[in-house]
Amino acid sequence: METQADPQQRARQLALAVRSQMVLTGEDEEVLWWLLHRHAAPAAAAAAAAADEQGDGGAGSSGGEPGAEPCLNYDDFTQARLPAIPVAAECREAMGPSADVYFQASTFLRLARDAGGCVPAAAIFRYCAARSAQIQLRLELGVLDGACSGALSPHQLRGWLARRAPLTACSEALVAEGDWCEAVAGRLLLLHARRGRLLIRDLVGSPEVHELVMALHALEAADAAAAAAAAAAAAAPAGVDGGPGGGGQQGGAAGAASAAALAAAAIQQQQGWFSPGAAAALRLRFAELDVDADGLLSQRDFSQGTMTQLAIQRLFAHHCRGGAMDWPAFCTFCAAWEQRHHPAAIRYFFPLLDLRGGGCLGQGDLYTFFREVHALWVALGQYAELRVEDVLAEVNDLLQAPDPDRITAADLQRCGAAGTIIGLLLDVNLFWEYENREALLQQQQQQQQQQQAQVQTP
Repeated sequence: METQADPQQRARQLALAVRSQMVLTGEDEEVLWWLLHRHAAPAAAAAAAAADEQGDGGAGSSGGEPGAEPCLNYDDFTQARLPAIPVAAECREAMGPSADVYFQASTFLRLARDAGGCVPAAAIFRYCAARSAQIQLRLELGVLDGACSGALSPHQLRGWLARRAPLTACSEALVAEGDWCEAVAGRLLLLHARRGRLLIRDLVGSPEVHELVMALHALEAADAAAAAAAAAAAAAPAGVDGGPGGGGQQGGAAGAASAAALAAAAIQQQQGWFSPGAAAALRLRFAELDVDADGLLSQRDFSQGTMTQLAIQRLFAHHCRGGAMDWPAFCTFCAAWEQRHHPAAIRYFFPLLDLRGGGCLGQGDLYTFFREVHALWVALGQYAELRVEDVLAEVNDLLQAPDPDRITAADLQRCGAAGTIIGLLLDVNLFWEYENREALLQQQQQQQQQQQAQVQTP
């Protein structure tokens, strides 16, 4: 057994070593940015050059419009033609063999091109940076997968997040790094966990993970730039007259640029679902519900909201161990509730709705949940004339299920209104919003008109 494991581990280490050579360093990215813009030309000029080479003559303009975005055509990107050296060859000379991964014909064809067949240099750079971050992510997750199973456990995922947490500056948002890790892990586990495991290929291809990794990559690059600028400023010689010399001026400019990069990276992180601010708000909500401050939510604690008692009972029965909801379970629930339309959220909520446990919903299940919502609706002082049967008919119109007496999770996902239907069945506040949707829409339009009028008023 041991002899079989050793070759497997060696092959794994070799594969990781090969992939590690494909990752762009911060210096590589600087070189790439400079070379792309060195070879790029305004879109009109690049298109004219391509037309000239195809024998169309010199009809195109030799210069682009002022302010036009610099672009590269296909030949400049891939082919070696004299007397010009293509950007791919120069990047390979400066960056080594890792450039071959990024400068392929398939890369250029994958990117959006203009009418002249040119791609902006900035778009090429963003793609290469994202591809490098994806390779780096696969490496980091692959190192954690010691069993070579191609999957991670929830504990391993939390460990990876814990190593990345210092970049997020959680202390500025007054949230612990552990709470941030759990808030992020809750969403990723909801979206990608299958039978207690997370496939690495699913994580690498996940838009949510990509957004997180790119923000962390930007923060890491900005921190490195700030450190380099500080080191350059400290090493810069002073002027003869005791004032700052030319090196000091360059250090100041580099410091300003690194500060701007750090600020931009921080803003990008603050706007994401993974921000420390979002985790802090989630933790505050948990603390507000946890009346006895024991770190667990009971059904009574959870009933402070607008979910029906039946919905809460079903939620705790299916997704809470020991009859209480802890912080990780709360994070997963909030992630599912925010994305009720997502297939993973449908899988999360469907067992709650399936009262008979048969894998499908009948009209009796829908009626039972609506009856609970209606009772809470009346208790809150709303009009009692609302007929459950009328609302049930509207839901069936939204579902368009082939068999209304056997509504499956696939039917719920296929209809495109899963988020609305789940909200109507479980939460009286969302039911109220649905009943008053026309009035709310009109009110929203009036507010937008008032805001536009205020902007136009001198």
